[in-house]
Amino acid sequence: MQKYLLISAAVLVLSVGYSRQSASPTLIAVGDIFTCGNSGAYTTAGIINGVLKNQPDSSLAILGDIAYERGTNTEFKCFDAAWGEFKTRSYPVPGNHEYYSPNAAGYYSYYGTRAGDPKRGYYSYTLGAWRILALNSNCDAIGGCDTKSQQMAWIKKDLAANKTLCTLAYWHHPRFSSGTHGNAEFMQDIWAELAKAGVDLVLNAHDHTYERFRPLDSSGQPNAKGIRQFVIGTGGRSLYAFKNPNQNSVIKQNTSLGVGIFRLEPKGYRWEYKAERGSSFKDSGIGQCH
Repeated sequence: MQKYLLISAAVLVLSVGYSRQSASPTLIAVGDIFTCGNSGAYTTAGIINGVLKNQPDSSLAILGDIAYERGTNTEFKCFDAAWGEFKTRSYPVPGNHEYYSPNAAGYYSYYGTRAGDPKRGYYSYTLGAWRILALNSNCDAIGGCDTKSQQMAWIKKDLAANKTLCTLAYWHHPRFSSGTHGNAEFMQDIWAELAKAGVDLVLNAHDHTYERFRPLDSSGQPNAKGIRQFVIGTGGRSLYAFKNPNQNSVIKQNTSLGVGIFRLEPKGYRWEYKAERGSSFKDSGIGQCH
């Protein structure tokens, strides 16, 4: 009888632990990753493997510019050598470099159905209590990103059909950035729609930096109930200078590769920037969904 009770207690503990893990999955996010012959992506792959040891439920948000310089099949083979083990847990979006190959053919060939419809490149999914929108900021390739675009109509429809307390969106070109590329004003209409809908987090790349902003409203002004945006372009390709300081930037760095880690809880989230070994940079915090 005693042995039976001990076994039952152990099963209960495992069940509770699994339930908590499923309720609060982890999303690892980063973009601007790999060039054939460059070791940086192996550095970030090592960081991700370290996270997976402690958080095996993790998924990856791949924020574009995955295989430089043109996203060819050959370049994706190089990328696969470094990051292929993460493919089945990855949810990618294309960057501009993917479209340097006609119709981003190498990208859609590599990821297949995980990348969504090749004519759109945007899709959505659910992690725990969170609705996730993976968007395509290569607007010219998909018929625009403005208020009358097909992508905008799809965003509205998806958000209306999936009303959750917590929502996250990501794409390649950041609406706001202090980096070399700066603000992607052509994403303003989508930003405004997401802010209006109460989206909590937006993740981007394109500038090869890490940067976190204050929560911002539809017009980019500080608002406690606005969107908290992160730029995480530190996947391994290179690092960029900061040239366009943004007054709403809270913290930024361009000296270490790394990934963003987001623990998606039922009513909020925790974030951490995990830098490469030897870096002293740290950023972490918590937020509540609204």
